[in-house]
Formats: sequence, C-alpha cells, structure tokens
Amino acid sequence: MDYTALNEGIRRGVDELGGLDLLCANAGLASYGGVLDLTPEQWGDVMDVHVTGSWNTVRAAAPFLSRSDAGSIVLTSSTGSLRAEAYIAHYVTAKHGQVRLTKSLVIELSPFGIRGIAIYPTSANAHMITNAVTQRLMSENAGGSEKLDQAARAKNLLGVPWIDAIDVANAVLFVHLDEARYITESAWPWMRAPYWSELTF
Repeated sequence: MDYTALNEGIRRGVDELGGLDLLCANAGLASYGGVLDLTPEQWGDVMDVHVTGSWNTVRAAAPFLSRSDAGSIVLTSSTGSLRAEAYIAHYVTAKHGQVRLTKSLVIELSPFGIRGIAIYPTSANAHMITNAVTQRLMSENAGGSEKLDQAARAKNLLGVPWIDAIDVANAVLFVHLDEARYITESAWPWMRAPYWSELTF
C-alpha cells in the first residue's frame, strides 16, 4: 500500500468535505493452502492487505479524526479470528492481528475522543466468497455443489448460508450513530455455530 498516496487522498477529502468522522478499514483478500504449502507471496499479500493496510489507514486518518467530536474507527475482522481454521492460516492470523490492533489503538486514541470497534462478519455474499475459484473449492470440500448450501447453513446459528454486504455496512453505520457514542473496544461477531461441518471457507 502506498501510504503517501493514501495520506494525501484523505487530506484532500478532508479539505473538500470539511472533516473526517468515521474510518472503516474493510479491504479483504483470501487465498488457500496448508500451513506448510503457503508461499511467502501468499502470506505476505494477506498480511499486507489486512494488517499493514489497516495500520496505514489508521495512521493516515487518526490526525483528522482527532479533530472530530465523534471520531470512530471500525476494522473489519472475521469470525475466522475467533478460532483456527484449516488451509487459511495466513488469513486467520491476519484477522487476529486486526483485532489486537483495534485494542491497542483504542488505548492510545481514546484520550483524543476516538473510539475503535472490531467487527467479525461470517461468510458474506461478496466477491471474496462468490468468485469462481472459491466457489469451486467450497463445493469440492462440501462434497458437491448440492451440499454446499446445507453445509454453509450449518455454520451459522441463525441457519443462513451467508450474510449480505449491507448487513456489515449497517453495523458500521450504527457504530457511528449518536446511539452508539460510548461503544468502544468492542467486538461484534456474526454468530457461528459452535460446531459445524468440515467445510472451511
């Protein structure tokens, strides 16, 4: 990530719009492989997007957020950070990193009135999941495409196979409302079933 370009983009936005109140670091990247089979490039790419990208974004935005009366930061982690999962060790590790980054930034930025929240979406109906390669891998692991929906539903306590991107966006929006003005250092998971099939995604 080009930190200089990111910082300049945020500065121009603040100049044009008059301020910055809410930051959401929501970029996502996934690839698949066993712990010993992942390439350095796979590991590095996932860490760069999720951890370094989140840190750079917070670093660039925090000086402008501190001028707001209601500055808040949301980092999009994953239910994958709540437990280990096979074949995505780099993704799970990066998502754990985002959670710890959130906790650390809350301690340091609270004196400036900035709140921090980590959210933990389950599998979402978005391109990272719906692309052809991931769909093929999930179908193979589920024992066929006809079993994929059943396996996906078994992973969620509410019995839905996926959530939609708007569900995540609504949670981010709520965090910034006046009704949530004292919510900080909080984690919001979309609940998964405590036990589920061996399908991993």
